[in-house]
Amino acid sequence: MEHKFAPLLRRWYEHPASVQMPGGESLAQVHQRAAAALQRIVAAHPGGEVVVCTHDVVLKVLVADVLGLDLDLFWSLRLDNASLSIVDYTERSASLVALNDTCHLGDYRSDLRAQAL
Repeated sequence: MEHKFAPLLRRWYEHPASVQMPGGESLAQVHQRAAAALQRIVAAHPGGEVVVCTHDVVLKVLVADVLGLDLDLFWSLRLDNASLSIVDYTERSASLVALNDTCHLGDYRSDLRAQAL
């Protein structure tokens, strides 16, 4: 990636919302797809509790949406592998209850530098 797409990769780290990797999605496209799926899940379980497992990019854009953050702040959100984040959805709003909870992992928490992003 660093050799073949150096300028694009640099922009990905500086302004991630402006990037669409070749053959991939932009963060806005990821958000659109993920938010639609999440909306269907929430609608199918009114008042219920559900667990959604996915990759950190998807989680970051969904959390950014709940917090009203611009997608260029993508790198400001830290989500460890196997962490728990909890969002409470009501008919009118969504509230972030927990973010990146890793207490259940103990010493098994991963080093973020070893993750793909």
